[in-house]
Amino acid sequence: MRGDLSLTIVLALVLTASQLLAAKHTISPGPGTPFQDAIDAAAVGDTIEVQPGTYPEALVVTKALKIRATGEVHVDAGCLSPTALEIAADGVRIKGARHFPFFFQRGQTTGILVVGRSKITLDSIGAGSPFDFASTNCATSVGIDVAGGSRITLRNLRVGLAFDLTQVGIRVHDVALGSKIKLILPQVEQGNPALDLHNVAPGAMRGESGVSVVGAIVRSSAGPAPSMTLGSADGVFVKSSSLFLSPGGTTALALDASSDANVVKQNSIEGDALDAGVGNCWVDNVEFGSGVIPTTCP
Repeated sequence: MRGDLSLTIVLALVLTASQLLAAKHTISPGPGTPFQDAIDAAAVGDTIEVQPGTYPEALVVTKALKIRATGEVHVDAGCLSPTALEIAADGVRIKGARHFPFFFQRGQTTGILVVGRSKITLDSIGAGSPFDFASTNCATSVGIDVAGGSRITLRNLRVGLAFDLTQVGIRVHDVALGSKIKLILPQVEQGNPALDLHNVAPGAMRGESGVSVVGAIVRSSAGPAPSMTLGSADGVFVKSSSLFLSPGGTTALALDASSDANVVKQNSIEGDALDAGVGNCWVDNVEFGSGVIPTTCP
């Protein structure tokens, strides 16, 4: 008992010391690359506060940092960099200001890229911009791309109509058994499809979801493909979301023949929902167009 108490005290002291050592850096728009310079100069655990404005640079976050916008911030990578934001470390937390999402614009292939990371939180983040940049867009392939990883929370993400995508709005893929990825209140209005989940394994426990989507608004900008698709995805949980038809489309949500044991619950679905998989559970969904949605739950 005494040994356990001593260990607890030591851990508490270490945690307190690390919190005291963490520094806060404040940056403003300016010449060069002030945002990336601040990331490079910061130590693990530091906080970077980002003042409103436009930062014409591409970012790579290579250490566990807290990054907070204090107003409307635009990071514009242009068309020469492959991504506007790459998360290349575990333990990264990025949060936009209240009512002013943190926008990451353009990039050759991807707006925001997260590959194989853990303990990531992106909150009030946007790929694209609320303004019309169509004349200078790069035809970026994917707005937000999450490949693998676990303990990832994506909250209040936005992929807007001004983002000229050639493929997908938000893509989550190659998720291993026992991983946990949460999409909470995403708003996706660009891409074909707008939201794509594929190669997803279920959670560690029986009946536990590996990927969950809650409170989403999903509308593809290009038809007639479905706005949301599940491909080779098992154990996905989709709840309380509004899924709209793409232009000229008839299907808002489609599960392929390799997508099994998913739960689709209490969603509003425009048009048809297609289920080619096995053992998927459809509960209390509402169709508000003229389509047909499944109602079975094994």
